[in-house]
Amino acid sequence: MKIAFVSAEVTPFSKTGGLADVSGTLPPALAALGHEVLVITPLYASIDRTAHGLTLISTRGGIPGMGGTEIWEGRLGNAARRSRVLFIGAAAFDRAGLYQENSRDYIDNDERFGFFSRAALLLLKHLGFQPDVIHAHDWQAALIPVYLKTRYQDDEFFSRTGSILTIHNLVYQGVFEAARWRSLGLPNHLFRMEALEFYGKINFLKGGIIFSDVVTTVSPRYAREIQTRSFGAGLEGILYSRRHSLTGVLNGLDYDEWSPACDANLFPPYDIRNLAGKSAAKKMLLEKMDMSAGDGNPDPPVMGCVTRLDPQKGCDILLRAMFQILPRTDSRLILLGSGARDLETAFGNLARAFPNKVRVNLKFDTELAKLIYAGSDFFLMPSKYEPCGLGQMIAMSYGTAPVVRLTGGLADTVKPWQAAAKQGNGFGFESYTANALIGTLMKAFEAYRRPGVFRMIQTYAMQERFTWDRAARAYATLYGRAVYFRQKGGGGEMAVKAMKKAAEPVSLVYEIGENAGKVYQYLSDKSEAESIAQIAKGAGLEVSVAAMAIGWLARENNVSVEKAGKNVQVRLIRR
Repeated sequence: MKIAFVSAEVTPFSKTGGLADVSGTLPPALAALGHEVLVITPLYASIDRTAHGLTLISTRGGIPGMGGTEIWEGRLGNAARRSRVLFIGAAAFDRAGLYQENSRDYIDNDERFGFFSRAALLLLKHLGFQPDVIHAHDWQAALIPVYLKTRYQDDEFFSRTGSILTIHNLVYQGVFEAARWRSLGLPNHLFRMEALEFYGKINFLKGGIIFSDVVTTVSPRYAREIQTRSFGAGLEGILYSRRHSLTGVLNGLDYDEWSPACDANLFPPYDIRNLAGKSAAKKMLLEKMDMSAGDGNPDPPVMGCVTRLDPQKGCDILLRAMFQILPRTDSRLILLGSGARDLETAFGNLARAFPNKVRVNLKFDTELAKLIYAGSDFFLMPSKYEPCGLGQMIAMSYGTAPVVRLTGGLADTVKPWQAAAKQGNGFGFESYTANALIGTLMKAFEAYRRPGVFRMIQTYAMQERFTWDRAARAYATLYGRAVYFRQKGGGGEMAVKAMKKAAEPVSLVYEIGENAGKVYQYLSDKSEAESIAQIAKGAGLEVSVAAMAIGWLARENNVSVEKAGKNVQVRLIRR
């Protein structure tokens, strides 16, 4: 199968998060299965062309329709698992950051990545690389399925090309002001609620979800969670409507990079049969952190945490839990990471409050990260939500028991220890509270005090294998499904509906869509049905305008309208 893999980040060339890891490891795994994979990504200013051995294959103006764009070529993987990588070099990407500078997003990110999506399609045509499927990632490439079903709908070159969109984190959707619409080169009728309009703004990811043949996320649990109001970030209704073509595929771990048996580490190598090297790693970690055993305990339980300091990562409940756990136990906490200034300050205060028990390293350090993974007894990930998660997989590879909130990919990978059954590879809790985390840690410490039990947990953890080969095989199956859907007319019923709305006046659609958002927001705060008159008053609308907005929402299955005596009652549909 010929696969075009389009991503805004690809490790080792560019990275801000997990998207880059997937884009750098999945293509070689697909190539190892015999597929021909072409990766397309921007050429950012931060990419060292010489260090990565990139070759210029097309100078500025060399490709019709792409203006002053250069194309550079590189490689991913080894000889047996090699994928070709093409870099789109343009002024839009010749900047210090990928998406922002000084914590402020570039104001033209919509133009930059709208251009990226169009350029990727033009490049495929120019090369004559006719893909069976295009795999687009996150909001930055989400317009590709939209362009395929609109601008290229009648193009013979892409007539049999399926599309798949992977959502790595639903929170990041690519939302821009309506005034920016013209720069995207899309027909005006797509700026409506059935397509890319989102509360009066443009939503790239929403468009990709609607127009792609198959939608995936990076874990099965997360695929289910985002269909609910708690995790759907405003798109739960659309995702629920696409539930039959929405699938979660768990990310993999590169065990060539993350293995205590063959890593080039400071500590001695070890494996599941002999953990002497892990004991040595713990001793080295405590010495490096200048932490004594203390309190007469020669082997205190060590909690490690390598994280981005962000509310998503559960930093608030972690802080509250530590202020209660540390005085009550002879445990240690070693944290590595950086992020939000207020959280950096808060963890600094925690370290000052417990100078003998806490070390906080506000930086990025790969060598120290590996030592924490290997030298800790427990690895903490109390995330508010976690699409997949990589830390818990790494920790298990190093025989370190993960302590996680059971959400997203954490729930798919961590099996909480069950003493009666003597099974489990870590510890987990459901409720997002400090008390739930505290209770789980106390259970973990109890298991730690029983060496035979804890050794059993470590064994279960180290036996786990979350390989990219498994993920690649799952994606290959989904690619076939996307091609099938495309050949059958594909894109999902929502895309068909959006295209059929072309005859409706755009201004009216915009007005209703905007007012529908007000109605929906008003109803969201209500537990009982409301009359149209009450809704109009609550949303600050004329009764006739509210009625139109309610009719709009009813067609989208966001509200139900029913007779209740002489009055019409409206109720929000909750899923």
